[in-house]
Amino acid sequence: MSTEAATSSGDALEPIKRVTGLEADVERKLEALRAEIQRQLDALRRDTEAAVVAARAEAERAREAILRDARAAGETEAASIVGEGSARAAAIRPKGPAELARQKEALLSAVLDEFRPPAKKPAA
Repeated sequence: MSTEAATSSGDALEPIKRVTGLEADVERKLEALRAEIQRQLDALRRDTEAAVVAARAEAERAREAILRDARAAGETEAASIVGEGSARAAAIRPKGPAELARQKEALLSAVLDEFRPPAKKPAA
């Protein structure tokens, strides 16, 4: 009987040992899987950070290009406006002393007309 008891108790512990071994195996596999997933997450973080840095650099280059184009367009428009103003100023500028005297009288009359009372303004 003692032999039988030993065998049956040995048989009874065998499934427990197998389950314990399987549990240890599963734990090792889970730990390896966790480590692999963590490694993949770290790689994804690095890749994402690199992509963000590259996108920021590209956005900055695009912004600078847009600003450069806007400045060039603004300078062209400003030069056009100054040129047009200069042409108009040259057109209204008197050519000689006689023209200046004629324009002076007309301007002086217009300015003084603004200060006359409404009843005393001459009819135009």
